[in-house]
Amino acid sequence: MDRLDLTNASKLQERINQIDSSHFYSALTYYSWSFYGLNISYQFHEKGISFFCEINLEKNLLHEVLQDKYCPTQKVIFAPITKPNQPDDFLDLIKGQIEQLDKSQAIYIDDLTGIELEWVKSKYDVEIIHESSTNFLYETKKIMTLAGKSLQKKRNHLNFFIKQYEKDAKIKINQEVDLNQLEKFYLTWINDCEDPSAYQSELALFRAIKPLIQDGSLKLTALYYLDQIIGFCVSYSLNNRCEIFIEHCDETYRGSYQYLLSNSLRIHHSNDALTDRQDDMGSASISYSKLSYKPEFIIKRYLVKVIC
Repeated sequence: MDRLDLTNASKLQERINQIDSSHFYSALTYYSWSFYGLNISYQFHEKGISFFCEINLEKNLLHEVLQDKYCPTQKVIFAPITKPNQPDDFLDLIKGQIEQLDKSQAIYIDDLTGIELEWVKSKYDVEIIHESSTNFLYETKKIMTLAGKSLQKKRNHLNFFIKQYEKDAKIKINQEVDLNQLEKFYLTWINDCEDPSAYQSELALFRAIKPLIQDGSLKLTALYYLDQIIGFCVSYSLNNRCEIFIEHCDETYRGSYQYLLSNSLRIHHSNDALTDRQDDMGSASISYSKLSYKPEFIIKRYLVKVIC
């Protein structure tokens, strides 16, 4: 298996596109997990792509939440990618991975969608350890304009920012943004949080993907007020879908986040049908925030333990 990093992420993405271009994780998303205690390795097969993950318990969010219920002592299987609706291929890849593991130790399979969970249950006895919301997906045009009755409160925030701040505000994108100034804002934002340690992994990810921002692979949008950065968004366009990796604002400026989000989507992603704001990091407050924007749908995924 090959350990996933930035040198081979594009190779993995090409293979994902060949197998299932509608797959809701990009190679960069898989790579981003390495900053949260999930070190992904992958292997190409005729039937698809299999994934193993080595878990760093000191960084892993699920271990932090589940404690003794999730303490893997060997590699964890992550859901393989096959052509859509191919349960036999999916289960064959799972079987091949289980055969590589020590059955005297706990065997876990993570990242199963509801359909994939049913496929696995048809062949194995499993215990569901955890359910998580991993993808919050929105109609791009809807959250770009904040149109409709359900988003009236968000639109009110946007209109407040336009009325109170827009005349002294500015949007800069990509190479127009001074990354040193941006990181200074980011560090201040993190240090002002209730728990700055919760954002150290994200900060490390940001620093690692700077080259992709600089070469234009990732899209950067920064919001300035009186020439000072008060928010930024890092996003990615893939297969008619926008993925938002990082998004933060100084929300003492009412409506700043809505203004940033609207402009980022309008500038970079107006042709992407869906916007994926990714997972809730196991945080009730993040989940509440993402739900308040009325997603079109949410993908639930499951961590299971195989009963051997």
